[in-house]
Amino acid sequence: MMVRKAFRFRLEPPPEQTHVRARVAGCVRFVWNKGFPTLLSAACAARVPTVARPGWMCSACYCGVDD
Repeated sequence: MMVRKAFRFRLEPPPEQTHVRARVAGCVRFVWNKGFPTLLSAACAARVPTVARPGWMCSACYCGVDD
């Protein structure tokens, strides 16, 4: 019988790091929100299904590619 162990850690950064991490998370979200429509448009043009759009529902992502 295999025994599995799990460890749980809690990070408690100082206030300076908390502020920097919040800014980084905001920047990452901004870049994602700006780039995601471009990714969907490229996937539709290449007819590649994505996780967000598993079928060929191009009219749902408004990329302009006809089905």
